[in-house]
Amino acid sequence: MRALVVTTKQYADSNEMDFLGVFNLGAKDLSVAVANFCQPTFDPDSPSNAAYILIKVLAFSCNYRDKGLLLNNVQLLESGTREFLPFGSEFCGEVLAVGKEVEGLKPGDRVMGNNAYPGSGVEGVLPGVATNFASLGYLRLHMAKVVLVPEYFSDEAAAAFSIGAQTAAGMIRASGVLNTGGVPLVFSARSATSLFLIRQLNYYGLPPLCVTSSVWSEEEIKQILPAQLVEEFYSLRKWNSYRNHFTHVFDPFFDMNIDIATTILKQGGTYMTCGFKNQHPLLSSSSPTEIEPKVRSALALSIPKLLSLRGHCLGTDNDLRFSLEHSNESMFTPIIDSVYGPTDGMLFLTKSFADPARFGKVVMKLDGNDC
Repeated sequence: MRALVVTTKQYADSNEMDFLGVFNLGAKDLSVAVANFCQPTFDPDSPSNAAYILIKVLAFSCNYRDKGLLLNNVQLLESGTREFLPFGSEFCGEVLAVGKEVEGLKPGDRVMGNNAYPGSGVEGVLPGVATNFASLGYLRLHMAKVVLVPEYFSDEAAAAFSIGAQTAAGMIRASGVLNTGGVPLVFSARSATSLFLIRQLNYYGLPPLCVTSSVWSEEEIKQILPAQLVEEFYSLRKWNSYRNHFTHVFDPFFDMNIDIATTILKQGGTYMTCGFKNQHPLLSSSSPTEIEPKVRSALALSIPKLLSLRGHCLGTDNDLRFSLEHSNESMFTPIIDSVYGPTDGMLFLTKSFADPARFGKVVMKLDGNDC
């Protein structure tokens, strides 16, 4: 299996890896290489593998969170603790082997990650993202951490689906907008999570106003219709025409937008956020002291306006399965920006982490040739 890793050039050269180049992330220079990995041993009869499966990754993608995780893990390279780093939190894979207690899965099935949170559904199995190391090429996961891929899904679509769809479905459900109706808004409309949110809200007949700081092509705008697009205003004063207008605001980056969100929400409105932009000091363009006035202002305004400010993380097992049940409908399919192979690793990382024009998910298809 030809897989993509971050390593040192010295290790890549001495271990016959194909060195691709140096990728700069948050002032860190990351050496990128293609490595050859053989299928690991997996004994289906071993008690330790009873509820586990061995997966060959066919395709994977990264999410915003992977930038910070990769930077955190680079220190393991620098200290000599690790010789190479796989990465990536979303995948489509083929089941190679299953333990004796595994039900509903067999060799040859295609699976994607089940990122159910706050519970995995199985005692002792951690909730949340199924893996942070999808680029490794082979994964050993508990059966609760995967779901079957629909037959009509390509490998690329399956590798770009579960985290975004599960998170969007969970946020929309938790917001209460499906019970009350309303006028929703989605910030950072070009982000992967926001694209899932926009299209799912469209499906429910609740097309949101979508806020963006970038220029969209006509074809890109068509992908989110009938939702409307508006250019982001960086001054609260310019939002006056929208003051007290929206019932629900969905925001992937609270540290960018929370003060504006509380201004434009109606009394009793709901603010939903699933993350923040400055997840690592090396990726941050501002300091915590600069963010504090925004948060203080938002909290102060939320009191007289009786606002609900809710944090959200991923989604439940039901959120993912509902999204899969509707995944053959256009509003639930993932938008894919581009697809690369392992030798295009530099382009893949640039598109995934450093291209503001990216629209949708960037996917890497791994070389499935075994050793």
